[in-house]
Amino acid sequence: MYAFVLCRWTKLRSSLLPLTIIMEPVSESLILGAIVSWAASTLFGWSPLAFFFVHCLVWFLLDYILLLVVQVLTVSTTLLSKLNCVSVDVICESYICF
Repeated sequence: MYAFVLCRWTKLRSSLLPLTIIMEPVSESLILGAIVSWAASTLFGWSPLAFFFVHCLVWFLLDYILLLVVQVLTVSTTLLSKLNCVSVDVICESYICF
């Protein structure tokens, strides 16, 4: 039942705001990563580029784990087969529907 509601919500959202599919992942993970890496370099003197890459890696891994939980898959699925929709939340939700 939850998957059906999620599919319906995703289809409605993508039809009303098609630009959201492209802009949402960029606005969340990349912009927040840039701001936090700047703050970490200012406050702690850490390398902003390294912090940004670690931030993106953790974001993608948590997104992948969330995808596995929502799809009720086992951990045995390969990471490379799911990487094409890990960073894009809306595409992942559409991927569940189709």
